[in-house]
Amino acid sequence: MPLEICPPQDDEAITLAEYLQRLHAGGYELSTIEGLTASAPLLKKLGNNKDFLFDFLTDQLRQNLNFQFNNAYGPEVFVLHSEPAFFLRANIWMPRQEVFTRIPGFRYDICHDHNFHILTIGYFGPGYESLTFEYDKSAHVGALGECLHLHNSTVFNLSVGKIAIYRAKHDIHIQLPPPQMSISLNLIPRTEHQQDLQFEVDEANGKILRYLDFAGSDAAVRIAGLIGEHDDLQVLAEVAATHPNPKVRALAVLAQMQIAPELAAVIEEETRAKQPEIVLSIVNSELFRYGACMNYG
Repeated sequence: MPLEICPPQDDEAITLAEYLQRLHAGGYELSTIEGLTASAPLLKKLGNNKDFLFDFLTDQLRQNLNFQFNNAYGPEVFVLHSEPAFFLRANIWMPRQEVFTRIPGFRYDICHDHNFHILTIGYFGPGYESLTFEYDKSAHVGALGECLHLHNSTVFNLSVGKIAIYRAKHDIHIQLPPPQMSISLNLIPRTEHQQDLQFEVDEANGKILRYLDFAGSDAAVRIAGLIGEHDDLQVLAEVAATHPNPKVRALAVLAQMQIAPELAAVIEEETRAKQPEIVLSIVNSELFRYGACMNYG
């Protein structure tokens, strides 16, 4: 389950600007669990301020078409602040509505892990419940269809004032709808974990069902395979050799095969000799699912 943080009782309420100023002044190493834990009392002080979020959103609404202009998330997430080292967001958790029960197979959330740490606090409402598990990343390749060894299953409730850390590539959870609308605040550091694959998992058996990704890199490399030319092979080879995300590397390998099918055997041989197991697994999975329609399977 996520690590619950229990800072000393503190009723001080601070503004968003004060929170950011103190966070910077504190010199916290937010990329580590220890640094996030040390900064938790500041998030508690911000969470004590029950006016700042409404004030923030009201100010954003005054900007009309520029409202949350740089927000890449859905309508249930508001980005409160963003900078190279971290970002702060507010998540809205809506109760299950009756209309959803009429949708065949509807699920409130999927079982997933994260490729970033999350320091979170319950800000408003009864809070969501989360069915949580843990797994050992080092014990798995991370291939599609692989079964993670899930353990420490428990139900966690993020009530108002409760603070916890979801650990990157360690905690797996599926959010359950709250009885009433709830809000959480999340501090998310930007670390090297963000290049790790993020999993959707079958909570019944731990099987990795798919990779969750939101980066445009995937689409860009796929498009290169569709419309690229031989002059683009060198760039794609560099991406395949150096990109930190294994899925992007695998897609770059496949794009080379698609552009130059006459070189597919050579590219495949080099890939098997030089790439880690997870890249090979993704290449094989993509070939199995899409190879024939891409004319290199």
